[in-house]
Amino acid sequence: MESMENTQAQNVDQLTAKERAKIKRAAEILKNAPAKRHKPNDSKAQKENGSKSDDGETNFGGSFSDEQIRTLLEKKSNHDKEAKRAELDQQNIYFDRCQIEEQIETNATSLMELKNCKVVTCSICAYTSRHQSVYCKTSGHEVKRHFADKRFFKCKKCQQRTFCYDRMPTKACISCGAKEFCRVAMKDERKVLTERERLKLKEEEKNFSSLKA
Repeated sequence: MESMENTQAQNVDQLTAKERAKIKRAAEILKNAPAKRHKPNDSKAQKENGSKSDDGETNFGGSFSDEQIRTLLEKKSNHDKEAKRAELDQQNIYFDRCQIEEQIETNATSLMELKNCKVVTCSICAYTSRHQSVYCKTSGHEVKRHFADKRFFKCKKCQQRTFCYDRMPTKACISCGAKEFCRVAMKDERKVLTERERLKLKEEEKNFSSLKA
């Protein structure tokens, strides 16, 4: 008997502070849990047994068996695993979305035109667009509905981007008025700025802020 008590004492001493806190929390949960309803026929048997647990320890006064404590700790461990699994699923969804966005951006930087776009052309207003303008509709102009390729361009003078459904833009640049354009992709490649370029950009922003103030 003495050896068993010594062994139990050693096991208690070996518990870490974290495990003791878990056991204490488990004891509080069991202590505050609502009492179970027993059948009238079982009350006599419980009185005779003295409300003892399987290993002989009573449940009165907040005394719990090792099996009950271990069960509570296992439940908490299972909940932690489920929470971590849910967090991992969310991370996978986020990274999958980032990968898709990166793939779209990569394709856009190499795409020079969009083929077979539905467009309308008005010979009176001299334009080709995806939709007929309000003025064109109210004026009753007859438009031609057809398919055309959407091409992307950049002004050689000011680098202003534009697009058209013809082989080359027929109108001047809306930014500087120049009429020379070059073919470009749907989207510019993301440029990694050097340290010198970052400092120059910050200096320009600072000068602009001082002028604005």
